[in-house]
Formats: sequence, C-alpha cells, structure tokens
Amino acid sequence: VKVPRDLKLPAAHVATAERVDTLGRKIIGQNTFTGIEPMFHTLGVPEAVLFHRGTEELFVSEGLVAKCKTDAELAAVLCAELGQMMAEK
Repeated sequence: VKVPRDLKLPAAHVATAERVDTLGRKIIGQNTFTGIEPMFHTLGVPEAVLFHRGTEELFVSEGLVAKCKTDAELAAVLCAELGQMMAEK
C-alpha cells in the first residue's frame, strides 16, 4: 500500500494499511457487479479523513481507521465511500 507521490503525506503503519487493503479487497471481491477495483491508500495522519479520486483510488486516514473498533465498522466506512464512487461513475 503506497501513498501517491503527489500527496506528500506520511505513510500509515503497515498493520493498519494491511487491514484497510485486505478488507477493501474483500468488499470489492464480494461485489463484483460494481465494475471498479480501486487501490486502497491509508494515510498516516491522526485526523478522520476519507476521500476518493475517481474510481481508481480510495484514501482513508489512520485516525479514522482507529475510530473503527471492529472490521464491520471499518467495512461500513469503506462501503459508504465506495457507494459515492459508484454514484459518480
């Protein structure tokens, strides 16, 4: 999991980035009808941040991931942003 070069933000801890990437890929794998396969980027900032660029990239901050106590909560956050991506597609 990488931070795009043009963002200049600190990288997240590996365990957090792996949690986001694994869960994000699982969600996409179970919902193939969406037709999107974004890269999941985890940013190493304490603020709660969630945004996307087109249908190719989804960004979530370590601070927001930390607020999600369970994978179900994190999945809900990721699904909400994936829904926005689909709506804009």
